[in-house]
Amino acid sequence: MRPCPLQAYGYTLKPISYKDTFAKSVLCIGGFDLAETELERAEKRYAQAKARLQGLRNREAVKQRKLDTRRKVILGGALLDLAERDDTAAQMVDRLIRNLPREHDQKAFDGWEGASPSDTTSPSLPSEAGNTE
Repeated sequence: MRPCPLQAYGYTLKPISYKDTFAKSVLCIGGFDLAETELERAEKRYAQAKARLQGLRNREAVKQRKLDTRRKVILGGALLDLAERDDTAAQMVDRLIRNLPREHDQKAFDGWEGASPSDTTSPSLPSEAGNTE
């Protein structure tokens, strides 16, 4: 049997029986016997792998939520920008705000004004701006 590295610190590693020398050993620390069989080691590795997998799943879920939030912010900003320039888009945004189910969410838009009354035309696309046909 190989010497135990913990023996240098006063711990002893004793086989339970000569038949089980390689299958099961007992580590004696402060009067407590910590037995670890091959099955227990496999269960421990399984639990660690399972925890690593769960961590990876959690990180992926966080990544997807952040991406979803980023998309919503970008799209919402583009929609509000369009609503400031286009009366039709402003009416649609006003309708969306009125139909928000939570009053708390509606209050976030208090004071928001859509398209200015003088701007009642649809926004022109850059390709249409140069055409005078």
